[in-house]
Amino acid sequence: MMILFIPTSGCLGWGQDIDVPSDIQEEPTRIVFDSPTLDRSEDLGAVIKLDEQLSASPVLLFWVSPHCGGCHNWTQNIIDEGHYNRWNDSNELQLLTIHRYIEFEDSESMMEVYGNNSSSEYTPWPILVPNADSRAIDLDSGMILSESISEAFDNPPTPSLFYINQQAEVVWKAESYYYDELEIEEIDNILEQQMES
Repeated sequence: MMILFIPTSGCLGWGQDIDVPSDIQEEPTRIVFDSPTLDRSEDLGAVIKLDEQLSASPVLLFWVSPHCGGCHNWTQNIIDEGHYNRWNDSNELQLLTIHRYIEFEDSESMMEVYGNNSSSEYTPWPILVPNADSRAIDLDSGMILSESISEAFDNPPTPSLFYINQQAEVVWKAESYYYDELEIEEIDNILEQQMES
């Protein structure tokens, strides 16, 4: 019996650390999309184009589900604590609520919970209800990024808030289940920094 050892090329250095220069950073993907809305007067039309909204101001994209208690809590507190009126009146920040689980929840339930004036979770800002045809686009390449808008944003849990600057970059995220005043302060700090620059 003869055993041959044949040297092969390839990666055999398991456990070796490779130093990657810290000055190499991946550019963030700049995501835009078009989405149907509930088509109420508050929704600014039947379809919202994120790139058009960003031309006016940054956007706080608020991912919700009609059955999410934390989403209801955030919505009520953003209104009750005066943040929506302050941001809206100053034109510094636009709020957009977006339906997260379109695969198994319908837009009628979004209308019932967030779109109905008599609901305790009534939302006076635009509500986006993407459908199976709604796609996210890489603003730089024009290429479709994924099968759904939520997938392009890494399938966020609900509630989630994404601060998107006017260059279409997600610069801040919050995934606290219940309203958090410290996270509102972080949003205000980002706004203040952008106003100074």
